Amino acid sequence: GAPLQYRNRYRNVYFIVIKEQQDTLPPFPDYVSRNIQILRNVLTNPIVTDSVSTELGGLPGVRTEIFGNMGEEKIYYTHYSLQGKNGFCYQVCVWTRGEERKLRYRQDMERMLASFRML
Repeated sequence: GAPLQYRNRYRNVYFIVIKEQQDTLPPFPDYVSRNIQILRNVLTNPIVTDSVSTELGGLPGVRTEIFGNMGEEKIYYTHYSLQGKNGFCYQVCVWTRGEERKLRYRQDMERMLASFRML
């Protein structure tokens, strides 16, 4: 149900944008907490390494870095929760498997995130 999904199976890099109606969501701080809790629930020993107020694509929000194990592999997420100006909130997320890939493809993943724009 996401309006944008991308995967590169050779690099094991994934990108997704989720759009949700604001009037069906909790207040924004609770929305952010809920989104991060969902990611924490799919990981074993999750660690939130960074969470800051920021802006992406002209929208205010919160950027969170989180990693943990999924089975035997480490998964690294960069997740944005964004307040839209049009009655919607957005989740923008990129992730990869393994620290080596996170370091190798960091710039590409940052460019994917930076490409998010409201049309």
